[in-house]
Amino acid sequence: MEIKKYLVEEQNFIDLGKSGIMERDYGKYRPNLCFIIGDSLITELFQKEGQSYKDLSRIEAKNTDKHNIEISGSIYYIKYGAYRKNAKGTDIFQVLPEIQAKHKLICVSWGGSFSSDRGIKRPAEYIYWRSASSNGGGTGCDYLIIDKDYYQEIDVEEI
Repeated sequence: MEIKKYLVEEQNFIDLGKSGIMERDYGKYRPNLCFIIGDSLITELFQKEGQSYKDLSRIEAKNTDKHNIEISGSIYYIKYGAYRKNAKGTDIFQVLPEIQAKHKLICVSWGGSFSSDRGIKRPAEYIYWRSASSNGGGTGCDYLIIDKDYYQEIDVEEI
């Protein structure tokens, strides 16, 4: 597969054989997750016109339902998949089609000049949470993994 070869040789993805590829997405503003993307999904994604090889982990889902979670900022991307930790404790998110997914990863970009946005208000029940911000705290991204069908209920007393 030419796409996979390119990603492994030129974009520093790790070849997992028949399981697909893995991207270690770590950094100051990054989610600090390992993304696994299966061979069939790679092929499907790059058959779409205009898809770039860079930032493969930013595969967007069409559904932007907020699950009744308070969000202050812009939803940068949403992905479906399955979250788990490996034996060493590494956080892994396997990107899957929505119908096969158990979890949903939501990335919200917030802050910047003259902006009062501050990301996602962490819900009571979440699977993974990371707030990646600048040293001054003026800009950043929040990453939240929740169950795909999660919906937060809010009492009148909480408002």
